[in-house]
Amino acid sequence: MNAGLENTRMARNVKINGYHRENRSEYTAFTARSAVRGGYEWQTGKVCFGPLAGLEYGLYHRPSVRETGGQGARLALEAASSQPLRSALGGQARAHTRLKDDLTLDAGLNAQWMHEALKTRRGSTASFRGYSGNTFAVTNRTNDRGALALNAFLTLTTDNCLSAKAYVGTEFFRAGSSSVQGGLAIDWKF
Repeated sequence: MNAGLENTRMARNVKINGYHRENRSEYTAFTARSAVRGGYEWQTGKVCFGPLAGLEYGLYHRPSVRETGGQGARLALEAASSQPLRSALGGQARAHTRLKDDLTLDAGLNAQWMHEALKTRRGSTASFRGYSGNTFAVTNRTNDRGALALNAFLTLTTDNCLSAKAYVGTEFFRAGSSSVQGGLAIDWKF
């Protein structure tokens, strides 16, 4: 399980026939995620492979937001929350190789079918500041609730407890949505 705070600063520009206003806002949102995952591995030589399954629950809550600047174009957004629940089913393979006496390389790939189990509508309700009686809503809906997630990693580890890991991943087949993530981590165990 992990939880955290996400600080967001936004600038929204409104330009219509010579009318130009810039609205700004800042807020801190709460985010949390918990997952249960399992799998099994078979080993053949230096390669391990097997099935994976998991369930992940998330929580995201943004407080109400009031834009500043922009005069009549300023918005007041009501608080919004989302709670996704995703299941995953797939497989993975990884290999372990000793390059030198004190240096090892691990490489891995996993592919999982991800399925969103809960309601897929997310949105916000807003009004122009000073005109709270006239609210409007924006709803984002993802019709496709499944996606293929592909992830790969490389880890280089020394015997003196130092390692570097690079990873990349993406999701496919979800209309109107795409994602790419990647990173680099350096660990030192002492």
